[in-house]
Amino acid sequence: TQCKCLTKLELHGVNCDIVDFFKLPALPFQLRYLSLSSSKISGTVENFNEDGLNFLRAHISTLNFLEIRAQLPNNMLDFALKKFRVLRSLTLRLNMLPNAGTFYALKASRKSVKTLTLEGPYIDLHQITAILKLYPATQALSFDNFYVDFSPDLVAMVFEAASIHCPNLSELTISRIPFLPPHVNFESLNVLRVKYINSIDDIISFFKNAKNLKALHVDFVF
Repeated sequence: TQCKCLTKLELHGVNCDIVDFFKLPALPFQLRYLSLSSSKISGTVENFNEDGLNFLRAHISTLNFLEIRAQLPNNMLDFALKKFRVLRSLTLRLNMLPNAGTFYALKASRKSVKTLTLEGPYIDLHQITAILKLYPATQALSFDNFYVDFSPDLVAMVFEAASIHCPNLSELTISRIPFLPPHVNFESLNVLRVKYINSIDDIISFFKNAKNLKALHVDFVF
């Protein structure tokens, strides 16, 4: 009863067998930031305890920032991705999520999400495309920790999907610029952040795809 001002909660080393913590809905606080993380992958977990779902339901109208870097059961993950009404920022670690694009299907897309971060090191085109379709109002998109060198063609297809399904994209963060065909167009893109480039040609090649670019940030030039 002393937690009325609590707005931010970070849980590290999340394990689906640990359930007592999710009895917190009994405490009267308005949660706005939730981070769930774990490096443990234990295979598919189909169902979660009712306390876990009740915990999410209790904050459905207040949560603005959500980070999922843990492997959650499908019913809890489905709720987290589709039900929060005022969610503005979402971070997902892709290798902790289901591959099937059908898992992310929803008749009414979640247009409240404006900032979306997709972390590697795992890339599945159908999975990423389905996620982008679920959050089409994304304005700031980050592909963090993608290992792009092993398949630049695949990453180029991911970026093409982003240009199609997130038409209001104004900020893009990527590891490295892949070669994109001329028909890929980021009309609204103003800010580009790149972790590294090998030559200025990488940047020049991207100008044809983002003609309205106003700001460029490069961390490393080799």
